[in-house]
Amino acid sequence: MPVPWIEIQQLKQIVTGTRPHRLVRVAAEELSAYAKALFGRRPPIRPAGATRGQQSMTVKLSVNRRELSDQGYALRPLDSDCFLIEGGSPIAVLWAVYDLAERWGVRYELHGDIMPEVPGSLRLPAADIVCEPDLPLRSFRTYNAFSNNECCWAAADYELLINQLSKMRFNGISFYQRPYDPIADLHFRGVRKSLAAPNFGWEPKIRSDHPGYELFVASGDAARGVFVNPELYGKANYEATIKAGQAYARKVFRMAHRRDMQCTLTVMVAEFDPAVRKRLLELTAARHKAKPAPVHRIRYGIWREGGDVETGRCMSVRNPVFMELLAANIQAHIDAFPDADVIYLASAEFGSNDADAERAWKALDKKYDLSSVASLAAVCQEAREKAESDPDRAEMAMRSDLVLLFALDKLLDEHGFDLSRSRRNVALIPGALAPELHRFLPAIFPRGSQFWAAFGYMPSYVATRTDCLVHDDPGAIRYNLTISAEDDNIGLLPQLPGPSVHKIVNVLRQVGAGFQTRQWQHSNLLPTFHYLSHAAWEKGWTPEKAYSHLYTPICGSQAVSHVLRAFKQLERITKQLHQACFCVSFPIPSWITNLWHYGADTHTPKRLTQLGGSFAGVADELAKAIAVSDVAGRDMLLAFERHVRHGAYYLRSLASLIAAKDADQAIQALQERQRTDIEGLYRSSYFDEYDKLSTTRAAMLADAEALMRRACEVFAQGVRDRCDLGALAVLNDYNLDVVVALARKARAEDEQFGCREL
Repeated sequence: MPVPWIEIQQLKQIVTGTRPHRLVRVAAEELSAYAKALFGRRPPIRPAGATRGQQSMTVKLSVNRRELSDQGYALRPLDSDCFLIEGGSPIAVLWAVYDLAERWGVRYELHGDIMPEVPGSLRLPAADIVCEPDLPLRSFRTYNAFSNNECCWAAADYELLINQLSKMRFNGISFYQRPYDPIADLHFRGVRKSLAAPNFGWEPKIRSDHPGYELFVASGDAARGVFVNPELYGKANYEATIKAGQAYARKVFRMAHRRDMQCTLTVMVAEFDPAVRKRLLELTAARHKAKPAPVHRIRYGIWREGGDVETGRCMSVRNPVFMELLAANIQAHIDAFPDADVIYLASAEFGSNDADAERAWKALDKKYDLSSVASLAAVCQEAREKAESDPDRAEMAMRSDLVLLFALDKLLDEHGFDLSRSRRNVALIPGALAPELHRFLPAIFPRGSQFWAAFGYMPSYVATRTDCLVHDDPGAIRYNLTISAEDDNIGLLPQLPGPSVHKIVNVLRQVGAGFQTRQWQHSNLLPTFHYLSHAAWEKGWTPEKAYSHLYTPICGSQAVSHVLRAFKQLERITKQLHQACFCVSFPIPSWITNLWHYGADTHTPKRLTQLGGSFAGVADELAKAIAVSDVAGRDMLLAFERHVRHGAYYLRSLASLIAAKDADQAIQALQERQRTDIEGLYRSSYFDEYDKLSTTRAAMLADAEALMRRACEVFAQGVRDRCDLGALAVLNDYNLDVVVALARKARAEDEQFGCREL
């Protein structure tokens, strides 16, 4: 229901009490600053003062732990002269101030505020507003991988993000750590971890002829010539890099703690640096090895995930060396992140050796009576039937997670980890296990245990598996679920998964669970984050309601009608891309060459052209919104439109690329016929066929180059933050430069060729 307002002439003063908490002082300063920015007068902040005043209002800030939870807050009119803002904790008081500013029309981006063009008169709620969250943990993932992620930020860059997340009432951040990251320092049996670099060691190059080069000059990245984390780049040696990395993590986590946020660390505990893997293999006795089993191996830059088959055999629960290594790896991360509140112990993305699954099952079944819940065979079958993509991979992941669950259960029960340097009550928790294993968690963990649930890439898939969060005892497990606001396989194109996220949030509300976001870009995802920031607190919010709420005060109702139409189209496109897992702009160096070599069957020119037309339609609708938007929100809309428009050009470029590949394959087939058919050497059609195909290949690649350059130029016009800048670096180096190289080669080959004719 709409809240009635009372108009007042001015805020006379803000009263905090004589010894306010630091965050209550921050709340007072923020309230005073917003009053000045919106209504022209900055009310003074006082520890105490008389509340009576002619047509003026005193606002009191206080902590009320008796009537409110530690996250709850209230906005209460006391009488005609006094208004109370209170929270169940100091951070809740600050959230209440941000809530009030938002009701005045302020909108929060992840990198700043947007003020309404016409804020209206100074007013306060005329009735009590009491807010308690439905979703207790609202965490934002930060450091992970890829150039459009916070792993390429200096620590100081996080402060604004953390402050803005507080305004959106988020209460946690998370770091994701892989073995190559330059923060944890693992020593094991005479060897030391050897890799220490963020972002798989990738360093996109920056050149003066790249679109948006002036942006890299302004950011300081052009001086380095590569887009990297400026705080962790160019250190003298491994030791210096690790030292800088640990200082970096401490700075970020302490910034978050100043906003009373929970700091979470996720560790791939069973993945190890190459030097450590080699030592594991050297020390493992033959009798302690598991039987050979398939392994999934993948390379990203300096990182090779998944050991070979023989190393996989050493990762056995019967191997005391492996168990010792697991414990050492956990301890190394405890030591490297003393400011972490929660450390999730997770499996690798592609799983490990699963040969010990039956042994692990028998041990856990004996201890916890798992078979009374379900059989191993039934769980394996479910993993295959409900796989997001590959059934074999899903079953292997579930079985390897079962092995890891047994190992961690044993270690956490029997191994004494040194937590003397850690924060009080730091929690070590297994997480991100296959959803088929969730049914067993109430039998394994004490009632009320916290657990991080992460399954599937696409929110459309996750929304179909949320039944695994529901138990007969609602309080058995306190879940925090990963919600993807976008997917890196779809890549750098704008995505809007609102309907799927809405379904997930409704289940989280039902079971009292929290969430952790999964994303890379920031600026394109604000509509989804705005929805989450409100739906986490109040039932009845839909994505469409959130979009309207976000844009109306800063763009105007006339613009919002176009925005809603554009977003409805983008939601449909996103659902199609996610359900098909149609990878179109994966932000890796080999993306264009992979598409060139292997994409012609799935990424047809027709399909890519149609998809590009859909993005162009969204951009056209957003352009209509920009034309009638209020000035306050116009730049925000323009940036979004530029990134959607980039998608249209980008997909048209890929369509031309694949058309060129089709011609290239026809050329190869023609050359093979020439090579094997002696009589055919003298057929007069060969030269003309080759000539036509070569000209087509060169022309299509020239078109792909021109469209990709235009795509990068348009994207640069929408850059608003460092995540956008990292995406632009990827587009320039990993996409444009590769297409340019392919086009140059095709032009050269088209300049001269010959064959004999009769």
